[in-house]
Amino acid sequence: MKKLISIFENEVTGRLSSKRVFGAIGFITYMVMCYAFDKCIEQVGYISAGLLGLGLTENLINKFKTK
Repeated sequence: MKKLISIFENEVTGRLSSKRVFGAIGFITYMVMCYAFDKCIEQVGYISAGLLGLGLTENLINKFKTK
């Protein structure tokens, strides 16, 4: 369980990244909506992917700043 939570943590501060958490929740919701209800709302997918990408990009930028 700790490994799963560590995916969403910021490596520099060790705190949970809200962008990654909400991006993952949104992406899972998007996948369930597409599969179960046959109704894909593309904006949910775009926003979720953007949040995940932004969180990971921010992590990479912070890594280069500390070096």
